Amino acid sequence: MGRSSALLLLLLAQPAHSSEMMAISSETGFCGQTEDKSAMCYEWSFESRQDLRFVAYGYEDGIEYDFYTLGTDNKYKHVVRVYPVIRDKSRNDVLFWGYPWDIQDIALAPGKRQESVLATFEHDLVDDGEVNSPYWQKRVPAVLFIGSTTHPAMTVPQLKFKANTVEDLRAGAGAGAGG
Repeated sequence: MGRSSALLLLLLAQPAHSSEMMAISSETGFCGQTEDKSAMCYEWSFESRQDLRFVAYGYEDGIEYDFYTLGTDNKYKHVVRVYPVIRDKSRNDVLFWGYPWDIQDIALAPGKRQESVLATFEHDLVDDGEVNSPYWQKRVPAVLFIGSTTHPAMTVPQLKFKANTVEDLRAGAGAGAGG
């Protein structure tokens, strides 16, 4: 068995929750600051990194999934846009598209630093809807979350996730000095 196959098997055997992400009320944070209240907006903070946020924001025809850092001035600085993939504990052998209402937590890399998420740039996922990456972002990583799918037909091919920090994802997405 190859190393990546072993990592995939380890992922499937992990407990359902890392207890890393905590939902933030839609009345506060990023969602509370948005002017368009007709948009769907979900936000999570992280236990291991208080300045990091994950935000799903958009409409029926497209939701953007992004990591942000939160400055001491409560300003959100965009880090990277991602494709959310979820592992549903009731269907361990299948990966699904991670709709915001299905996401419960983020999968952390076993044995790595607490802030190492499982992600990959090696995938064939594409945008389905009206979403946009920042001008500097050339690639969009797939990030593994834990959840319970409400759309079991929206499967994602098996992917080989690796440990990455959110800053690693930004660099891999194409952020240079100007990004």
